[in-house]
Amino acid sequence: YTQYLSQRNYQTFVPLFDSLGLLSNIHYSTLNKLCENLINDNGDICQLVEQIISTDSNIRIENNQNIKRAKILLIDEVDIFFSENFYSNIYTPTIKLRDPIIKSLIYFIWKERNSNLNLNQLKTTYEYNECYKKYPNWILLFDEIIKDILVDIKHFESHSYIVNQNKIEYIQLDNIVYDYKTLFTYFYEYEKGNITKQSLEENIYIKIKCGNFSYVEIPFEFQYIIGVTSTLKILNNFEREIIQNLYKIRYITFIPSVFFNNLKFLIKDDIWIENENDYFIVIKQYIELDASIRHMVLETYEPSTPLFS
Repeated sequence: YTQYLSQRNYQTFVPLFDSLGLLSNIHYSTLNKLCENLINDNGDICQLVEQIISTDSNIRIENNQNIKRAKILLIDEVDIFFSENFYSNIYTPTIKLRDPIIKSLIYFIWKERNSNLNLNQLKTTYEYNECYKKYPNWILLFDEIIKDILVDIKHFESHSYIVNQNKIEYIQLDNIVYDYKTLFTYFYEYEKGNITKQSLEENIYIKIKCGNFSYVEIPFEFQYIIGVTSTLKILNNFEREIIQNLYKIRYITFIPSVFFNNLKFLIKDDIWIENENDYFIVIKQYIELDASIRHMVLETYEPSTPLFS
């Protein structure tokens, strides 16, 4: 699901949730957003990491001891558990660290992009040593980031992008990350006159990873898991074992899909006209017939319709 579809579906059911008094307890989200909410339960991880690095101080995180409601996870298409984007993937929140000293260093790297600059050479420069003075306890982390920057500046022209409304944009592709290639593309397009100075400088920062969180662990944060899928009958043994033994989903119900019916609403096939005396008798006969061949039966009536047993 995209964030757009998630929010669209949520808005559809808002009146129902509101009427039941559950509006504040029901949340729709993508997997990324769900993971973000879980890891930030006791505080914004990215904000805390940025504060620790920027102020070079330790920040104590108080564990939230408030009694919390039991949480229920309802997954649309539960077989997402086995997709490569979930079962073998991780969520990696990052911060964008901006600083005039960092900006000066990146400007220098861009200026020297044709000189085959390496980390050891960079360590002798004024710009690097200014970073060292401000972030002495984080310089090893900065060195690893600089290595990535020095690699990407050599290859930033090798990826496809478009310039749209003063921004660098990409066609949405799953699991494609361009890291600092995008940064140097801003420099490149700025020098060509396609990007403003303001847009360039808004995109000068270094990215710092705040940890890796496995998507596989997400369901364990919930007391109950409910899911729907159209592929339940064709799951292989390995997938069934994950559902039943790892995630403890052991009660299964098969319901015919409403999306694959053959009704064309033709008078001769799908519409019956009966007299008033036989009306309910005929309905009962067709219900019993459909139930006997394991078809799902759904009856709807006007509120004023008189029913009898």
